[in-house]
Amino acid sequence: MGIGIGIGIGIGIGIGMGMPGYQTPAETSDRVEPETLVAAAHLLIATVWLLAQPPRA
Repeated sequence: MGIGIGIGIGIGIGIGMGMPGYQTPAETSDRVEPETLVAAAHLLIATVWLLAQPPRA
């Protein structure tokens, strides 16, 4: 996942969540662990929330 920030700085983030074969043909929907997917969603929501906060003085 790539995130572009304000002045064009790019940050590349890769999180495999411990799954062997992440982003390969071995990554199929039947191998998704619901608990891991929920944890990834929580991480994403928390990160977006933190990025949306105004800067501290």
